[in-house]
Amino acid sequence: MRVTDTAQKAKWRLIQPIWRHGEQEGEEADLSRFPLIRVIVKGEDEQDEGEPRQDRSPRGDSACQTPLGCSPAKPFVCCVCGGGFSLKGTLMIHMRTHSGERPFPCSVCGERFSQKVNLTTHMRTHTGEKPFSCSVCGENFSQKGNLMKHMRTHTGEKPFPCSVCGERFSQKGNLVIHMRTHTGEKPFSCSLCGKTFALKGSLRKHTRTHTGEKPFACSVCGETFAQKVSLMTHLRRHTGEKVFRCRACDRAFAHKYQLDKHPCAGANGVTLSDP
Repeated sequence: MRVTDTAQKAKWRLIQPIWRHGEQEGEEADLSRFPLIRVIVKGEDEQDEGEPRQDRSPRGDSACQTPLGCSPAKPFVCCVCGGGFSLKGTLMIHMRTHSGERPFPCSVCGERFSQKVNLTTHMRTHTGEKPFSCSVCGENFSQKGNLMKHMRTHTGEKPFPCSVCGERFSQKGNLVIHMRTHTGEKPFSCSLCGKTFALKGSLRKHTRTHTGEKPFACSVCGETFAQKVSLMTHLRRHTGEKVFRCRACDRAFAHKYQLDKHPCAGANGVTLSDP
């Protein structure tokens, strides 16, 4: 195939890599930051000299002379990473991951977003709107994704299986946390002593040993605690609640250590407890 023949026969098309706010918003595209990509598009009746018609590219009559991700199905190409998209608007949104552009500001707090849908979701933190309702129990949610997660508490669905042990989870985040029990990964590190933790909550609790923070206060006597479980244990002194019961004699205790010291034991000398 001769380049000169191709240049004479081929039609050239410019693929615009970014539209600042989309054509529907009536604003001109800002193309100064990104180069244009040229793509050769052959006409229906055009073919290279000596090339049998049946040997055309399997992608159809339009053939991209570029290593990027252009195809008839995805003609809009990102000039930064080469990703192909079927719609101009999708490319526009994608380009913001490269440019950092966030054209949608919150009118209340000023936080900016790259997509209008993210701004709409954010606004509900100010308005308190919860438009997604559970058809089973009536609980309302601000995001559709949160409703879908909640529905699994009713259906029992656990679509995320562990590839190691097979245990299943209702939320992907719980699977990610579980996988650390197999990998030993501890991605959360204390900036003061360097100790690492598998859970962010564990790091938060640990940090209080350095700061002395005690955010959990007793509503009866005002005593404060670094951990919520310590507050709950303390409250039993006021309420008299006894949540630990011996299976053998049915005696109840307010604290687990009291149950563990309880003399009533089984045949193997182990306390029969129900924590």
